[in-house]
Amino acid sequence: MRSSNRLSAAILICGCAILLFATPIQAVNCEKNPNHKNCGGNGGNPGGGTSHPIDLTFRDTGGLGDDGSDRFRSDVSGTGTIMYTDGEPGVSTRIRDDGLLLINITSTDRAVVLDFADLALPPECDAACKKNFTVASTDNFPPAAAAKLQVFDNDTSRQHRVDQFLGMGIGETLRGEMQLGFGGAGKSTRFSVRFQALDGTLDTEVVNKTSFLEITRTTQNSWFIEAVNPDDQALLISKVKKKGKFVVEDEGTYRMPFGLTVNCQSTCPDRSGE
Repeated sequence: MRSSNRLSAAILICGCAILLFATPIQAVNCEKNPNHKNCGGNGGNPGGGTSHPIDLTFRDTGGLGDDGSDRFRSDVSGTGTIMYTDGEPGVSTRIRDDGLLLINITSTDRAVVLDFADLALPPECDAACKKNFTVASTDNFPPAAAAKLQVFDNDTSRQHRVDQFLGMGIGETLRGEMQLGFGGAGKSTRFSVRFQALDGTLDTEVVNKTSFLEITRTTQNSWFIEAVNPDDQALLISKVKKKGKFVVEDEGTYRMPFGLTVNCQSTCPDRSGE
């Protein structure tokens, strides 16, 4: 039985670390811009290394939500194990050569579903709240859903593992973080779901209210990512531009259980011994 891994202490992070994670993931049309850093292209790889195309399979059913389903799931409800394949229309799913896992799903082709039915902590936005939905299918929030996942080096610090996913040993389980953004086309609100991923504005809320993900490298070419009760809390953040400035709000903390299997389409490097 895992103990709760939520943090209650104040943040002790240097300014440089905050700058590293404060920039939100930009939604990109990866079919038109395959080399963009958020599509896993060489533009995002230090030294210009290659990126590694992956397949994603959601657990979907049999999850730990109150209704028996996962709260973060695929766009085909009730069937389980729906695969998102890098290279299919509207889907870019890659592990960059520096080990970051990036997901970009354009709203015209595919979607992911986020269910906010299970409120864990109330929002702090009051009259400024922008959320007017319980379930968000990201095809209704153009231009795209974009996510970044990272791996922490151990269970006691926020230092990231060298080479991230690629630096994990086979059979090793580590804590992880995720930010997933959706919406934001034109002047519309951009929403972001965060598991321990700092945003540069609500960092105290992110650290104190959200959970770490549990990431296991099951084989050289596969990982399993999970948020499970009681460590399944994610913060929903809204961001909208007003009078030339971005206004960021705490839209509530929600239980968001999910399971996600990652498989490399070809051989991914194992750098755990480097």
